[in-house]
Amino acid sequence: RRSSSIHRKRQSYTKEQGYKADECSGIIKTPDGKIWIATRAGLVSYDKTLDKKNRVAPFVNLTGIYLFLEKPDWEKLSITQFDGNIPKNPEFDHNINYFTFYYNGISYSGPTGVLYTHCLQGFESKWSPVSKSTQVSYSNLTPGSYTFQVKACNADGIWSKPLLYSFVINPAFWQTT
Repeated sequence: RRSSSIHRKRQSYTKEQGYKADECSGIIKTPDGKIWIATRAGLVSYDKTLDKKNRVAPFVNLTGIYLFLEKPDWEKLSITQFDGNIPKNPEFDHNINYFTFYYNGISYSGPTGVLYTHCLQGFESKWSPVSKSTQVSYSNLTPGSYTFQVKACNADGIWSKPLLYSFVINPAFWQTT
């Protein structure tokens, strides 16, 4: 059986995890539990005792916020407080109601295996299905207080704590008493 990765239960080993061969022409398990893989480059041994789970959760960043699918001019919106390039606790007019959040999770031992889930408190009550997507859009939000939450999971199933980002959409003057 030819393969460029080894499978153990649901775990896959590729170049990212240290498996250097491009082609596998045979796998043998010896009585002492070691696994030997025959490749074009020679024999590769796999010792299960050296296989360590990554117990470090990804570091989650909010990398950008777009309004109506465009990068906003925060000055024109009278937003002056920032944490990096992200507005700090902003308040928006009632007609600013289409948001796209961009985020990423940093996991040094397996950067391509990071998965995400998100939830917008004040708009939805459940977390999204887990996916590789690093952005989400919300449209037609009504006036109110919202908290965007996103968390990331590394390839070994270790989840980060949620990153929280709060903002307010103020009602129009005719919506107030």
